[in-house]
Amino acid sequence: MINVFYCSFSDQDFEQEAISELKDQLPKALTEKAARFHFIEDQYRSLIGKALLSYAHLQTTGNELSWNEYEQEELKKPKLKNGPFFNISHSGKVVTVAMSEGCDVGIDTEELKPIDISKFEENFLPAEWLWLQNTSNKLRNLRFYQLWTRKEAILKATGLGLSLPLTDFNVLGEKVKVQSQDWHLLNLRLDKSSVTHLATKRGVYDPAELSIQKCELADLIYGRLVLK
Repeated sequence: MINVFYCSFSDQDFEQEAISELKDQLPKALTEKAARFHFIEDQYRSLIGKALLSYAHLQTTGNELSWNEYEQEELKKPKLKNGPFFNISHSGKVVTVAMSEGCDVGIDTEELKPIDISKFEENFLPAEWLWLQNTSNKLRNLRFYQLWTRKEAILKATGLGLSLPLTDFNVLGEKVKVQSQDWHLLNLRLDKSSVTHLATKRGVYDPAELSIQKCELADLIYGRLVLK
């Protein structure tokens, strides 16, 4: 079973009271790490991501998360010492968390916004770049983010990060081979303002194997979310 949780918010939600409430839920080391971000929006997204992780753990395991289990080595994928597997992504006004007790996962969310696609050609294989170019100008921006979130989700799922060149694997299909191992991609339609892809070690072929839950920000901040 793979559980995906997401939370969306607006500019009006960036209030000091809300940030203080989120900080009170988290250990000092994590709030200090969030404070290193230059922009307040990035700090806020980081805090929401950790609060959403805590809620995801409760829903997935039935137990509250002990932050002593959380660890992240420099330039490595965060993990919980005794599981489950998880991954966090945030962009724009959306934060997502994927969690599974059965297989490793990676998730990437990107805000849909104008971008100069020409600067990214070197990050794609010729076949991927051709697929991107063979579309109307109106749809090309969307296709770029579809490809990019697929690439990022794979990097995050494998835990290899930027040590794995983006041109080492092709993401035009739902199954992706990375260093002789198969990974599976799934497009998640969570929010109109963003694109999200999920990468898993095990394919999701039965809808019952995937749960998607939207969390209201106010409930997340003020502790009104309970075990379902």
